[in-house]
Amino acid sequence: MRSPSVHVPIAFATRCCWATFYVDFCCCCTTKMFAIRVFGDFLHVLSFAVLLAKLWRTKSCAGISGKSQILYAIVFTMRYLDLPVNISADAFYLSSMKVVYIAISFMIVYMIYGPYKKTYDRDQDVLYNEFLVVPCFVLALYSSYNASPIEVLWTFSIFLEAIAIIPQLDLLCKIELVDGYVVCYLLALGLYRAMYLLKWTWLYYTTSFYEPNALFASFVQITLFALVFVRVFTMKQREQNKMHSSPLMALLGDLLHLLPVVILLAKLWRTRSCSGISGKSQILYAFVFSAQVLDVYGTSSLGSNPPWMRVSLVLASYLIIFLIYGPYRKTYDRDQDVLFNEFLVLPCFVLALFATEGSSSPEHVLLAFAALLEIVAIVPQLELLCGVQSVDNYVVSYLVSLGLYRTVFILTWALQAREFVALPIVSKEKVPYDTRSCAGISGKSQILFAVVYISRYLDLVTTFVSVYNTVMKLVFIVSSVATLYMMYVKFKATYDHNHDSFRIEFLLVPCFVLALLIHAAFTPLEILWTFSIYLEAVAILPQLFLVSKTGEAESITSHYLFALGSYRALYLLNWIYRYYAEGHYDLIAIFAGAIQTILYCDFFYLYITKVLKGKKLQLPA
Repeated sequence: MRSPSVHVPIAFATRCCWATFYVDFCCCCTTKMFAIRVFGDFLHVLSFAVLLAKLWRTKSCAGISGKSQILYAIVFTMRYLDLPVNISADAFYLSSMKVVYIAISFMIVYMIYGPYKKTYDRDQDVLYNEFLVVPCFVLALYSSYNASPIEVLWTFSIFLEAIAIIPQLDLLCKIELVDGYVVCYLLALGLYRAMYLLKWTWLYYTTSFYEPNALFASFVQITLFALVFVRVFTMKQREQNKMHSSPLMALLGDLLHLLPVVILLAKLWRTRSCSGISGKSQILYAFVFSAQVLDVYGTSSLGSNPPWMRVSLVLASYLIIFLIYGPYRKTYDRDQDVLFNEFLVLPCFVLALFATEGSSSPEHVLLAFAALLEIVAIVPQLELLCGVQSVDNYVVSYLVSLGLYRTVFILTWALQAREFVALPIVSKEKVPYDTRSCAGISGKSQILFAVVYISRYLDLVTTFVSVYNTVMKLVFIVSSVATLYMMYVKFKATYDHNHDSFRIEFLLVPCFVLALLIHAAFTPLEILWTFSIYLEAVAILPQLFLVSKTGEAESITSHYLFALGSYRALYLLNWIYRYYAEGHYDLIAIFAGAIQTILYCDFFYLYITKVLKGKKLQLPA
């Protein structure tokens, strides 16, 4: 039997929600206010009604974060402190909405910690609200339009509302099931914020009016709610197989991960300028950090940052974007930061879909996408640096710290396991020394690559471009010759002569004849350079022929082939970019690069669908 002391206030509050919305709707229609705002207010009231209905019908607050409800109570109290001052000036519906929001938020907190406290997930709802309240208050002191208490508290409430859902997301990451009431509550609350974001967008395009603090908070809130929805609809018990790494390395990696963000914020604060910072890169990193929040309590091997670190990175990344495109937009190098993020996002997303083939979880796809996107997110920043004349110390320190973080990340992986699941860079000399064997490696392909590098870099004795260029040429030549020495001398007993039977003269002669016929200039160096371009495009054929005859390839050989194919694919993108940016192109290099990339396509598919999932690369029968 229902307790009257609980039943009456909940029923009364539920009816007040609907009555208030009815008054809201009538007043809005009378004054021709925005239909979007009307619908948004309706969804907000609906979220309260659903939450009260759950408490009333189930007599339980399981699945509801009391910490989030406390934050919402603080939000509405701080935001509507002007109620006693402006009550005569406000419309009736606006004043009534303020009263209802404050009253119902405190009523929900009372129900959770009062009559239904025995059903409260106290052991799971453990996020410290201080970590959210204090930063929001400090940010409000800095970004409010004036120093009046009412204005500061209103700005504080805007920022706090944006992240008040984090304790609820934290709770969802720990429990196995969530009932329909909580799902409907979260859906209504998220759609309410989406409607208000649409309202601000509509206002900007129709009246050129916008409120930066509200817009920034809305974007953050929508992102968090998107993560909530993904988590709700993919909720399942996680496998308990988290890998253990060195505590010292993990702590160092965490600090170095946070350091680049701190340096950027320090630059923005001290210089009041975002020159030298790529907004495109920061947008990519914001998405990466947002997606990684999904795995705060999971077992994904994509990262090991603690929950507080990931939440901090998300908030800091959105703050950096807000400062770049908001207060400091006049100092933004917009004309230099012109790289299209679509060229990075789309390939990473397609690769993530292949890498998670067989998984029905959108969460897994997003995590794989974030891992791949983080690899290339620095590209717009590097492209910007190529177009500016000088870079300040803050940006240099940011890039150095980011590089150190990635280095520690790789070292941590090395301590965790001998066999990488990520994409390691495998040098040619290390292939034999890792296994003391050259089985599975085509010596014929290595001969062709040695011919390629020697014939291409004969200009070493005649032309000096730069130290980097000279060093790279020497590395390519020496490493290819060293690989041949180890295969045919040091580890010749393990060389697979029987399967590596491709006739390389069928590649050498046609490529040389083609170079004589199609070239840029009829000079020895130019013909040999063209010959090397043609030959490199097909030099991998003996290796692919060997793999097809044996039917399989070891993981480290697969990594080598994937790295080699990716190198050519990236050089192809380099030619495309140079054509659009500089108007320069070389048809011979583009044609050869396209041929070589096409030859790798089938291998790429097998690599992504098998090797990245820890399986051995085996060709289909």
